[in-house]
Amino acid sequence: MGALIWVTSFLSSRLLLFGPLRLYYTNVLEFPFTGTEVLPYLVFFFLLGVAVLTVIGLLLGNWLYRKYLAALLSLACLLWVQGNLFIWGSGTLSGREIRWESCEIQCVIDRVLWVLVFASAMLCTSFWHKIARTLSAAFLLIQLISVLFYFIQ
Repeated sequence: MGALIWVTSFLSSRLLLFGPLRLYYTNVLEFPFTGTEVLPYLVFFFLLGVAVLTVIGLLLGNWLYRKYLAALLSLACLLWVQGNLFIWGSGTLSGREIRWESCEIQCVIDRVLWVLVFASAMLCTSFWHKIARTLSAAFLLIQLISVLFYFIQ
């Protein structure tokens, strides 16, 4: 259960807390509210996400639980990589259309990475289960430091 809490916290924080906060802080002039105004809502939805994903995991049998844990962890890692390393220069939130044809190679790289990582999670479930707690904690810390850096600026 300990690994499940860490993994659901990592995924929920990426989607519902740190991801939106990073989007806000890197496009602050595009939003009509402050980060501190939206923070309570983000924390609420983060905690709700953790609770829902954890309850689902607890309802599963052992084999399916391990697959679920690996799937959530791989998804969280992929979302982090996509949002932090594979930023293909789509620009700020200006309302301009993204020219997808100019980033065909990046799209291929994205697809290959997503398929390979998710497939490895499904085929090497025990490996993902072993690293779940440590990897999730490390990424949570990285995300926290990143958002604190933006907040301090």
